[in-house]
Amino acid sequence: MTTTISLATANLMEYLKSIGGSDVHEFVDEKGEPDPLAARRLAECLRSRHAADLNQAITVTQSANRVVVTLVDDQAPLRPLRRR
Repeated sequence: MTTTISLATANLMEYLKSIGGSDVHEFVDEKGEPDPLAARRLAECLRSRHAADLNQAITVTQSANRVVVTLVDDQAPLRPLRRR
């Protein structure tokens, strides 16, 4: 069975490949304190946007105020766009 990915995920994968396979975001508030709520918002947004491709092409993990996006499979083929 061949797994296909969305165009949005393909674009993210290209970015991740260009920077070595993972991207880390650490969030702090205006006082310089860790901001886990901001990290959660980003993680949930990314998980929602790439839901069909999670754990096949990319992973999104959150720990406290840190979000890590990691490339899993850089060979997954692109999913065809659906016409409306």
